[in-house]
Amino acid sequence: MVVTLDQAIEIHAKAALFRAGKSALKQTLDRAELFRSRGDLKSYETWKSVSDKIVELEKLGYLNQRRRA
Repeated sequence: MVVTLDQAIEIHAKAALFRAGKSALKQTLDRAELFRSRGDLKSYETWKSVSDKIVELEKLGYLNQRRRA
């Protein structure tokens, strides 16, 4: 099974929300910033994409849907 980068980003975003709830966005932005400060721009961009996906999932009510299930 091959997982695309976009699929992996969504998986990480959902896992972060499930694990950290409302703190997930801050945690992923902190991780992105850590990579940026170390000069690893590819990892920065990837974790920034995870944080963007978290924002999108929050707007769609992903946490509320998970809690009802």
